[in-house]
Amino acid sequence: MTHGHTAWCGRGHRCNLGEHRSHPQSWHTTYGGLTATLIQRDTLRAWLELRIQIAIPANQSTARRVAADIATGVDTTIRRVTRHHTIREVTS
Repeated sequence: MTHGHTAWCGRGHRCNLGEHRSHPQSWHTTYGGLTATLIQRDTLRAWLELRIQIAIPANQSTARRVAADIATGVDTTIRRVTRHHTIREVTS
């Protein structure tokens, strides 16, 4: 387990098995919902866990296309944002 709690650690049952977890933060959105939890493991590296609920069409073929578009968009955004911050931190 990491030594000491972070300021955002939820403690209790969220803090075990070699990691600290924040209380999940949830937002209702126009597309459904988003829940975010901060995590810090033994390596002292921080992680962001996201759970997303998105309303998609009931038609199976349309739902597959929409799901693929959403997954591609999420991946592209995460890669862009994390690359930007990684480069920024290294060059600062």
